[in-house]
Amino acid sequence: MRISEQWKAFWLDVIDEVQGEVGMPVPALNEFRSRLDEAAATARRRKHFADDLAVFLDSQAFLREAQARYLRRKVPEAMELTEALVKRVQEMLPKYEGAENESVVDETTGHETEGAGSFLDVSDAIKSAEQILAGHAAAEGKSDPRWQAIMKVEAFVEEEPDAVWPFIVKWGSSADQDLRAAVATLLLEDLLEYHFDRFFPRLEEEVQSSALLADTFLRCWKLGQAGEGDNALRFDSLQAQCRKIKTATS
Repeated sequence: MRISEQWKAFWLDVIDEVQGEVGMPVPALNEFRSRLDEAAATARRRKHFADDLAVFLDSQAFLREAQARYLRRKVPEAMELTEALVKRVQEMLPKYEGAENESVVDETTGHETEGAGSFLDVSDAIKSAEQILAGHAAAEGKSDPRWQAIMKVEAFVEEEPDAVWPFIVKWGSSADQDLRAAVATLLLEDLLEYHFDRFFPRLEEEVQSSALLADTFLRCWKLGQAGEGDNALRFDSLQAQCRKIKTATS
């Protein structure tokens, strides 16, 4: 398959998947579909198209939510492919006996950087996000760094749920609607996907005193454990309660 055809197939999949996550017609996405043939012709046009689509998908909360859900499904597959590729490369390269956390000199700057063994922990991710979330949403059509900060916290939901839960309650109760959408899509959905039994009772209690957190939960979809058997019924029941809470306080 030619590069241009592979490129078109990739971006058509992105557009179709995001459209499916939105669940309603988005005329602008049809416009992007119509641009694919022309955009595929040259590398410069391909880059321009990708940049335009990225800006559009980051321009409104419901599009960011759809994109985040699409990426959540694609990332595990991509990680598996990457891990397989890395393993193959490692098998082909000579063994290196250096220390796991040995500093590496960046030849472009002359500065030392930490080796691959040094990773951000959950407290660092939360602290970094807290500094950014206190700001304001990005201007219309601009990338919002607050979503990127929350994505870094998202990486710890499965393994460090107790540390992430207070963060969810705090920022899921924010008066900023776009911020609540990010917390719902990137954090609360994941938490209930992996740790439903532990945290759903806490959520049931918290939403009774926070209409904003109730609204955050209304933005969540049933994933993983949240969509199983009785859990799904409890999920739907609480969302019905949250709709009443939201109506009563609006």
